[in-house]
Amino acid sequence: RDALRRWVARRGGGLRKAFRDADRDGSGVVDAGELRRFVEDASGLDVGGRQLDALLDLMDADGDGRVSYYDFAAFARASGGERDSADAGRLAKLRARLAKGAAR
Repeated sequence: RDALRRWVARRGGGLRKAFRDADRDGSGVVDAGELRRFVEDASGLDVGGRQLDALLDLMDADGDGRVSYYDFAAFARASGGERDSADAGRLAKLRARLAKGAAR
């Protein structure tokens, strides 16, 4: 979240512009590939696999596998409380699924 906020502040234009930059195909939602490219462009970090799945899971509030503007903005603006609790729950479920898959 902090990296996203810093990137938005540096680039200007606010969250809507950042979302439009992430939504490369203009579909109104950001899919996993677009999210990966956006994070890599914004941070210089190479994300993929489990990291990308974890980030998508945290950002995708309705669980449809895509990030809407609402999801994007809620993730960027969250600073504690209810959203962090929901994130913690989703992250715990993701960790459990990953651990289960690694045990196979």
